[in-house]
Amino acid sequence: MDFDSFGVEVTQERFLLKATQEPFFPLLRDLGVNIFETLKETPVKAVGINSVMHYKFENQANRDEFAWFVHPRTTWQKVLNDPRIWKAEMVEKRMNGRAGHFRVGMEVSELLKDNGCKFTLNDHFEVSQSTHDSTKELVLMLKEEWEKSIQKQKTLVTDLWNLFKSQNEVK
Repeated sequence: MDFDSFGVEVTQERFLLKATQEPFFPLLRDLGVNIFETLKETPVKAVGINSVMHYKFENQANRDEFAWFVHPRTTWQKVLNDPRIWKAEMVEKRMNGRAGHFRVGMEVSELLKDNGCKFTLNDHFEVSQSTHDSTKELVLMLKEEWEKSIQKQKTLVTDLWNLFKSQNEVK
């Protein structure tokens, strides 16, 4: 089901809550927590907190300059003619003792084709086996990690941009 500002997708393999506006994010978290606290016998093996962000650059050259800052082109220039980044992904191992990872994807925006860049962020939590206890564990992780995850996703691209600007002001 898709509504103006949020959506729900349920299949045998996946339960997805999504929102297009930030004020709905905490409501979706609460809805997901309440559903799986009520349906605690439902085996869950992973939870992801995801964001998609689109940024428009002044022109394609500025977008490419930023992309090459994030993923240097020196190696690619040795094997490709005038290479461009279309899509790149980085993964960070979770360091807090929990299973899972944090993944950041960067690619050309399908919404802002000429000058746009899309970031996809996935904070992925998992357990080794999906059991009734794993569902409780993942619901607890969602409660405990939600705010930190949302904050990290909000600041990551801004921090990357600020680093890019500071390095380019020095040159």
